[in-house]
Amino acid sequence: MNSETFVAMSESNTASIRVNGITYMFAATALLAIMVFGDTGDFQFPLTMGLIGAALYGMLTFDFDMQTATSLRDSMPEEVASSKADEGYSKAPFTIYRLVNAAVLTLIAVAQISVIFQNGQTIQMCCSVKASSQAAKGINPLVSSTSSKLIVAFVTVVEFVSFK
Repeated sequence: MNSETFVAMSESNTASIRVNGITYMFAATALLAIMVFGDTGDFQFPLTMGLIGAALYGMLTFDFDMQTATSLRDSMPEEVASSKADEGYSKAPFTIYRLVNAAVLTLIAVAQISVIFQNGQTIQMCCSVKASSQAAKGINPLVSSTSSKLIVAFVTVVEFVSFK
């Protein structure tokens, strides 16, 4: 492979990573908006399938792009391999990137699904101290489903920022 082809294929793979990441984030954000602003009780199953589909899309497309990057690294032309650009590229831990991506997207999907089906029950267990102090003040100690949805929103925003 000559260096021009290598550079073009690398640019194409980078664009693919960017487009696939943006597509996943739009899907995850749209589902999050439905969870935050809508009543999920009436359509839990379709929403869950959407979450699972978005997570699978994010995992599979990122995994494919990392496989492509690994293949490009292995077929790097000699003139690029002998340059300083190869030092970082050849040391990149693509397997770790793939595992971290799968773990993060799985955790996000599990958190979102737990919000759909448990309607804040998990958050209530974590916030028992806050609930007991609210009960002492005469405030309803139940943590609303809005709190759990906001936590999922925070996790998704943190993932979005770390993705960029």
